[in-house]
Amino acid sequence: MAEILVSQKAIAEFLGISLSKFKGLLPELRSAGVVFTRINGRPPQRRTCAVKSVLINWITLKAEKGETI
Repeated sequence: MAEILVSQKAIAEFLGISLSKFKGLLPELRSAGVVFTRINGRPPQRRTCAVKSVLINWITLKAEKGETI
């Protein structure tokens, strides 16, 4: 089963970047389909999530193009 990172902070820590830099990357990550929003709980709360393997693939593709995070 794929490991899911739940929260912007957890994803930023996995990427090794600050939370503010992650928030700047968020539109690019969403358009690439790397992160998604999950709604759960009572009252419903939105959580930003990412699958680790998809995140690693995205990082690899960025590196192959010579881009940095």
